[in-house]
Amino acid sequence: MAARKSRGPYAKSAAVRDPRADPLGALRGMLAVVLDNAPHPGPLELHCVMSGEAASARHPAHGYYADRYRELRRFFALAFTARTGASTSSPRTGPDGTIPAPETVRCGDTPRRERVHSPLVHQRSAMTTPTRPRLAVSSCLLGAPVRYNGAHSRDRFLTGQLSRHVDWVPVCPEMEIGLGAPRPTMRLHTDGRIRTKEGTDHTDAMTALADHRIPDLDTLDGYVFKARSPSCGLGKLPRYASGPDERADGQPVDRDGRGVFAARVRAALPDLPLEEDGRLNDPVLREHFVERVFAHARLREFFAGDWRPRDLIDFHGRHKMQLLAHDPEGYRATGRIVARAGDRSPLDIEADYRRAFNAALAVRAGRGRHTNALQHILGFLADHLDPTRRHDVLTAIESYRNGTAPLSVPIALLRHHAEGERIDYVANQTYLAPFPEDLVLRHHL
Repeated sequence: MAARKSRGPYAKSAAVRDPRADPLGALRGMLAVVLDNAPHPGPLELHCVMSGEAASARHPAHGYYADRYRELRRFFALAFTARTGASTSSPRTGPDGTIPAPETVRCGDTPRRERVHSPLVHQRSAMTTPTRPRLAVSSCLLGAPVRYNGAHSRDRFLTGQLSRHVDWVPVCPEMEIGLGAPRPTMRLHTDGRIRTKEGTDHTDAMTALADHRIPDLDTLDGYVFKARSPSCGLGKLPRYASGPDERADGQPVDRDGRGVFAARVRAALPDLPLEEDGRLNDPVLREHFVERVFAHARLREFFAGDWRPRDLIDFHGRHKMQLLAHDPEGYRATGRIVARAGDRSPLDIEADYRRAFNAALAVRAGRGRHTNALQHILGFLADHLDPTRRHDVLTAIESYRNGTAPLSVPIALLRHHAEGERIDYVANQTYLAPFPEDLVLRHHL
């Protein structure tokens, strides 16, 4: 540990390798170093985050931080042993100043048992059962005959590939307010009301239902709405005249409407991933939505447990490349929150991290940002690969950037090399496997 500039004679004594000669001076020197570093919180936060991530023996910076930690422990052990006049060969201190790992550490007045970090622990954590998201969905998309004409709108992707990995919570606002199926067609009007052609207004019942269901929906990981529905459409719905002065020919005034139920849900749950069935036919939008859903589920499951700041550091470390690919500024914002996890209340940290994490992943990643993330990952692997393998990965990344290869190609190569070289920090990145492989969502050009 070195100061940026000396505050006085004691700063130099912090660099003494054997503080037994002047233990008090050495300790004061270390305090001077801390005071020198205090006005520079940025680098300190960075080291806090990186040292937490480097707990795995496979992390590229593990050796550096392990040596740094051992040297600091040696320094303080020798200083305090000399200061108290105890023998340096006491049961708790070896002749070289090394001391055994503590069974507990004290936080304030409460002792807390520490968990031993080892490569085996990290390998087991990487092999845990994948989180199973819970999604709300318009009932007709699962095949229920609840549409206005008594039919359904079964979606093959939702009921086929995706249903193997998620739990559905079907919702049909019209049926839940007692309209039945078939039923009179409803229209959205420019005044925000939803009425049948005959003029029956169902707006109040629909908004009351939404307010009743929202607390339950807050525990879910996403919602798939039926497109073009006056209750569930997310946007671009036809709006009809609310009075004769707007338009009298029965045609829509515009197409700027949002479904009454869906709009209420979106306003109340801005971080919840929402999508329409029609837009899920676009492979880019489908990939983005599913990625957000599984990330939301992992975050929900994490904060539902008994987490500690170091656990948040580990969770964030596994999501770093995924966040970077979507939103570099969000990547930095979440990092700043994690760096202060030990200084603020858990509730405040959770609220801020949830907001920043979900906002970052809500930004759709393009080729440029994906390429940036891929190159970052390659940087962790470069020293472990021979020139031929490095060239293969670089060629795959360039082919993706040029639009001649899907994202799955460089991803597969990076995963293969990370697992083969046992680089756990890279192999455990959620960016390399953000959702189950059999969803085949990264194979489009």
